[in-house]
Formats: sequence, structure tokens, C-alpha cells
Amino acid sequence: MNFFVIIAVLSFLLCDSEGTPFSRTAIVIRHCARSLDPIMGYDGPAMYPGFENYTSPNHSHFPAWGSEPMHCLPHALQDIVQRGQQLIGSLPVHNNEKKINIIADKVSRDNTTAVYLAQGLGVDRNTIVTDATIFHGPCPHLPLDEEVKIYEQRMRDYPRPANYDELMKSMQQNVLGLGGAAPPVYDIPNTVRIYEGKPYVSGGAAVASQFSEMFLMQTLGHISPVAWDTLSLPDDIYKYLPLHYYYRHIRARVPQIVKLELSNMLFHTADTLWSQHGSQNVNTENFTNIYVGHDTDLDGLATFLNLTWQPKQGTYPVNATPPISALRFDINGTSLEDAKVTMSFLYSPIGEPDQLIYVPAIITSKSPQAQQPIDLQYFLSLVDDVINASCTTPMASHDHGSSKEHEEIVVGFSAAAAFLLIVCIVGVFLSNHKGKAKVVRHDVDYEDEVVTSNSSLNKQLLYSS
Repeated sequence: MNFFVIIAVLSFLLCDSEGTPFSRTAIVIRHCARSLDPIMGYDGPAMYPGFENYTSPNHSHFPAWGSEPMHCLPHALQDIVQRGQQLIGSLPVHNNEKKINIIADKVSRDNTTAVYLAQGLGVDRNTIVTDATIFHGPCPHLPLDEEVKIYEQRMRDYPRPANYDELMKSMQQNVLGLGGAAPPVYDIPNTVRIYEGKPYVSGGAAVASQFSEMFLMQTLGHISPVAWDTLSLPDDIYKYLPLHYYYRHIRARVPQIVKLELSNMLFHTADTLWSQHGSQNVNTENFTNIYVGHDTDLDGLATFLNLTWQPKQGTYPVNATPPISALRFDINGTSLEDAKVTMSFLYSPIGEPDQLIYVPAIITSKSPQAQQPIDLQYFLSLVDDVINASCTTPMASHDHGSSKEHEEIVVGFSAAAAFLLIVCIVGVFLSNHKGKAKVVRHDVDYEDEVVTSNSSLNKQLLYSS
């Protein structure tokens, strides 16, 4: 147990057990449904860069996306607004108002998503902060030969879906068609390919992943025809998506890579929950931070914390990360000593954007401490065990709901935890001279499939176990 955990424990012991109620939320959300680049890049063999190489001549035409490559699809923008409207009623309240900070990666589709999400939340778009360092971190990549070996080992170790061979053949024969310039996807070996100086998992699995995601994006963006009208929607979209997430989990859930690239994402997410730096009234600072990023961010957080989630049966596969899905972290308590953290995954089924479904994001551990809601102390110890502190950046005021823009106010967990201890000591004295603030709680009862909140939701929330 290092300095950070020791200080946290001391803070819990010293803080008043009858302290001011507080509630905070961190949401890490994937961007909009987007178009794809016409060149497959690193996914397929170098001699077959275009999607048309893998389809029959009858399927060589692809409908126009209606946006530039890798940008948000026009017909999916309203779904982002609706997501904001669905979320607003369940977010914490501070002094009778919602304090919501939106932080986006420095990528067009993330910024667009942030703008439309702000519209749904009723947040001024001019307050959106763009901060690429949170999503990518300051650490350099591992040496090229070391990364290649890591990905090669990952391909050997990670299990394929039980029906992998069947899905690969079905996609090629029944959807893509035969007779393309490239070999069938099921005959293309999986390998690690160096592309523009970086290693990538490449081969048949990567190509199949790209096509399955393409069909999902076409469906969400109302692009017609979807997969040349060869699919039964949405069932066949769900059918082939395990090929996409098999590749994604090889590519984006590698612990050694995640620790370097996404420690900063976890650091900022965790700091949202326990931070005491937002204002002088540290125990009453209830706010929400929404980080608009990528499926890579969701995969990275899941890798760090050993999280898994199961969408509603008949929809997305386990641990799916479709557009504008999110991981949500809520902390509620009457004191730091009794603070609890709840983690959930939220998404909408294909074609049903009016339904926002929450399922628990479960820590895959047999420890009783891992059962939700989990103690804040246990959550912080998990973060502290896995994070690479040298790959994090100082917290800025936008992470804490402060009125001072971009002020760096903490360096590392240990320094922040020491500050927390001081705050708690002062809080013991102040709590005897202050009234108790009212708090809106939004705990999810997964067994009863209900949400308890003092605020009504703008849209119906469906909770399923």
C-alpha cells in the first residue's frame, strides 16, 4: 500500500461520518456514428487497401456517407442531442443547478459530438474544453519490436468467438460475395503489420471487423442500402458484430499498451469522483464531467478495472462499445468514509435511440469488495494499483467544476491525497458549524430494474440486469 492509499485511509478515518452529502458523476462516452475511410489502411494486406477488393463485383459499389471520412454522419446527430436529454435528469445537482463540464478529444467527430451533446444537456457550447492529453497521455510508445511481440502474443492468447469460423465464412459468402481481388477473409492470415512506422493487428479478422462496423454505421446513419440489402436488420448487424469486438479486444485491450496510453484517462475519471479541489466548499461540490472520446477509451478503462458488461440479450455482444455508448461512474455518500461508487454501461439498441439502457459494469473479481456499489477506498486502491503515474498530466480546473479556466491545481494522486487529508481535518471542524446540504441521489437498483432519483428523466430509462 503506497502513500496515496495510506493518506486516503487516514482521510476516511478523520472525516466526519455525518458530513455533507455529495454526489458526482464521470461519464466517458464514445463519439457519434461516423463514416469510414475508403482506404482500409493497416487492416488488410498491403496489396489490397480498398474495401472493394474484398467484395464480389456485384457489391463493389458503396453508398455515399454524406460526410467526410471519419466524421459524424448527418442523420445520427439528433441521436446525440437525445442522449443529452436522456442524461440530464439523472445528473447531480449543486445549489439547485446542474454543474456539467464537457471535455472532448481534439478530433472533429469528438468535438461535433460534444457540441450536440451540450445542446441536449442545455450546456453552453462555448464552455466545451478540448484537451487531447487526457485521452492520449504524455508517454511515448514502447519500442517497435517490443510492441510487435506484445501484439503477436495477444493474438495467440485471446480466444476467438465460438462461432468465429462460421461467421467469417457467412460474411464472405452471404454478404460480401465471392470473386473479389483479395482472398476470402477466412483465408487471410492474421499478423502484425507495420504501417506508417506503427504496429497493427492485420489480416482477415481486421477486415471482417471493418465490414461489420461499416454495416453498423450505415444502419445508425440511415445510409441506404445497408450491406447491399443482404442483411435482416437489425438482427444480422448484431450477428456479425462479435467479429468486430474480437478484433477490437485484441487491438485495444492489451494491458501493457493501455497502461502507457490511457493511464491519464483513468486518472482524470477517478479524480472526478473523489476530487476535493473544485471550490472552497469542498464537500458540497457536486458536478458531472463528461469525457467525449473513443471506443479505445472505454476499452482502456475496462482493461484497467477488469470491467465487463452484458447488453440486453438479442442486442449487442458482451463488452460492445457502439457509438454514443458510455461508461458511467457515480459516487454518492454522506461523508468520505461511507462514499460508494457505482459503475454502469449505457447504450441504445439499434433503431431505438429513444431507449437508454443501463447495465452494470461489473468488476470480474470474486472479492466481496468488488460487488457494487463499491467502497470509494477500494475503487481508489484499484486505480492506484494499475495506473502509471508518470503517464498522467496535472488536473485542470475544468475537471472539477471550478470557475477558473485551465488552472493546474494538482500534480499526481499522492499530492492530491495529501491535500484531501488536510481538507478532511478542516472539515471535521467546519462540519460542526454548518448546516447539511440537500443532495440528489441517483442510485441504480439493478435487481428491481428501477432508478431512484429526485429528478424526473426527460426520456424513459430502461434498466436491465
